[in-house]
Amino acid sequence: PVVLSAGPSNSLSVISQHELPLRISLGGGAFTSNTIPFTLLLLVPEVSSISPTHGSLLGGTNVTVSGVGFAEAAAISSSVFVCRFGKTRSTVPGTYLAARKAVLCVSPKVLSSGGVAIEISTNGGAEFTDSGVEFRYRSPVSLLSLFPLSGPDVGGTLIKIVGNHFYHDDSSEMKCRFDFSPVHILRTARFVNQSLIECMAPPSPNGPVAVSVMLTLNGIDYIPIGKGDSRF
Repeated sequence: PVVLSAGPSNSLSVISQHELPLRISLGGGAFTSNTIPFTLLLLVPEVSSISPTHGSLLGGTNVTVSGVGFAEAAAISSSVFVCRFGKTRSTVPGTYLAARKAVLCVSPKVLSSGGVAIEISTNGGAEFTDSGVEFRYRSPVSLLSLFPLSGPDVGGTLIKIVGNHFYHDDSSEMKCRFDFSPVHILRTARFVNQSLIECMAPPSPNGPVAVSVMLTLNGIDYIPIGKGDSRF
């Protein structure tokens, strides 16, 4: 058996978020003379929410995971954040976002759509949270065309976007983005059906000009429409 010791002056039951000397004994014999720093956390990390809550099964979505215990773990130099998408899915590295006290995870590619729980490890993947907050994988959206291809520079043109696998639920954040370089203007999009979405063109800050139009369904991943050129 392998026996772990916290040292003669420390008790594992009362130490929290402090380093203590860890020594090892093999076979119940004498403990090693050298020690390894081991840290106990005051707060057990827990996931409370994620944003966005859904993305393409092709992966690549930047998911911000909020919760408790992340800031405390990040304060420890030996902490390594790891994200897990579902119990049988592969893990990916996590990045701590100090300004938000959250963890950034990039969703991995999967083979099928559906919901998976996102869990976080602060110790390199040895232990994960067990919060059950779900990220939903969806079929990848394809944007085929938009109509019309032009409109007045004062805005107000109703644009119809044609594609496949459009969806709408309470967590959807559908927006059209008009790239008037260097300015990006967002407009709320309206779901019509699984192959049609509409949005209103904004006024052009640059007069008549060709702009790229992109669509997002989760507020994070923007997809170009066709060749991306519409003249307003």
